[in-house]
Amino acid sequence: MSFQPITVLSEQTVVSLQQYAYSPDRDRPRFGDPLEQIIAASSFSWLERALLAGHLPDWDDLLLALRATHAYFQDEARDAANSDASRDALMWLDSQLFRQLLATLAGFIAELEAETATILRAETSSDPRLQKLWEQDAVAADKRALHALTIQQTSQDENRQLALSRDRYRKLQLA
Repeated sequence: MSFQPITVLSEQTVVSLQQYAYSPDRDRPRFGDPLEQIIAASSFSWLERALLAGHLPDWDDLLLALRATHAYFQDEARDAANSDASRDALMWLDSQLFRQLLATLAGFIAELEAETATILRAETSSDPRLQKLWEQDAVAADKRALHALTIQQTSQDENRQLALSRDRYRKLQLA
């Protein structure tokens, strides 16, 4: 069986992503290592290793992985609730990881929209109608970028509030 990545990341991009990796440097693959080799040599962190070798999964696969993770959390919560383990159920229902993902995605959206606005404003045309359309689209992209930053900040604030709430519960349990 041969695995074909949809895109191969540049080595420069991979270097910039390494700061987000969880595996120790010694466990990281070399840039360009074949995907089959990476998967065969990996266990838990096979996706991270594939990315750090420059392989990018298909977008639909990423969405499916997120849906699968969500379904898994829900199944575990239901099983725990049915076993009268409400604390365990609440742990699985903790949406902090998904809010962290939302904040990250919102940051990406803001960057893309800001770059869109910059490119639109750099366009020139002798047709004033086209120039006006580009400016309107740039303003709209700026608004979308600002909205994404608001979502990012809100998600981060909610996670901070949840962390404070958890600390209060821990203190009560220790008392």
